[in-house]
Amino acid sequence: MSRRKIYRETSPETRLCTACGEPILRNLYIEKDGNLYHYGCYASEKEKHFKCIECLGECNGLEAPRDWSQPGAPRTCPHCGSIGTLKNLWWWKNREKL
Repeated sequence: MSRRKIYRETSPETRLCTACGEPILRNLYIEKDGNLYHYGCYASEKEKHFKCIECLGECNGLEAPRDWSQPGAPRTCPHCGSIGTLKNLWWWKNREKL
C-alpha cells in the first residue's frame, strides 16, 4: 500500500507508530511487514539492541516491538516469546560496572 493511499484512507487516530504509539501526521515509514513508523522512530529503533535474560537471544528494536496494550509497554522476545525480559544491550555489557 502506498503512503499517499494510507494518508488519504486512514485517519490520524488509526495511523499509530509501532515504536512510540503516537499518531503519525507526517514522515510515515512503512516496513515490509506493514508496520507503520515515524521515520525518526524507525531509525532509532533500528539502532537499539536488546538481550533476553531468559534465552540470551539478541535482537534489535524492530524485531522486538512494544506491546502497547499492557501497562509500561513491555517488549516481547522474538526468540522465546517471554514478555518484559529484554534488557538494553548497553546494560548487559556494563552490568559488572553498575
